[in-house]
Amino acid sequence: MDKARRELSESILRYFFYQFIFFRQWDRLRAYANERDIRIIGEIPVFIAYDSADA
Repeated sequence: MDKARRELSESILRYFFYQFIFFRQWDRLRAYANERDIRIIGEIPVFIAYDSADA
């Protein structure tokens, strides 16, 4: 684990930064939408196959 952590530390930190930026922007978008009484909803499947994991 220590070797992987050393070798991948730059990549890991980059993804931490990407997540930080995403969640900061997401929070701002949610606040903007809430101020305007706009609801943000997730993906809603229109058709679910009988044998899918969503069924």
